[in-house]
Amino acid sequence: MKKILIYTLLTFATLESFAQVNVLSKTQFENIKVNGKTLKQIRDAKADVNKVEAMFGSAESMTISPPNQMPWTATFEYLGMHLWYDDKQVSQHETAITLTNLMIDAPNRTVTINEVTIKIGDNIKRLGNTVKNIGKNEKKSILYVDDPLSTELFYVDYDPSTKIITKIGYFIIP
Repeated sequence: MKKILIYTLLTFATLESFAQVNVLSKTQFENIKVNGKTLKQIRDAKADVNKVEAMFGSAESMTISPPNQMPWTATFEYLGMHLWYDDKQVSQHETAITLTNLMIDAPNRTVTINEVTIKIGDNIKRLGNTVKNIGKNEKKSILYVDDPLSTELFYVDYDPSTKIITKIGYFIIP
């Protein structure tokens, strides 16, 4: 009983520290779309060149580490979008190729969150009533997670004076 009470208190303390995020269901988070492809599809591509290029076309630039090089990485650069995959430790004896970062910095890419489609240059009001986060240097973002304790984060950065979206992305907190 004491362990349950301690766990409950720790959970509430953690939730309080993450009060500035928008918590989506697992399905909603997995269904965030980049140019019509779900986050789940992009992650499941696991840096397979054929799968990534089937989703987004030929990359302008691509760098893939040799198979036995550690740390192993793969990057795909497109006009306005960058994808990074890493060989991430998932257990003591196992690694898996994981999407660790996705960044959109040009208006030629669209992102759909909960059926609302946005792009760089749109007004943040398009996303409706969301919890906004103020970071260092008054940088403002809207953060999305599928669990308050998750290490995966989807973000929408915007200029606080104009409310215009400046960057959109996804990353895993190491």
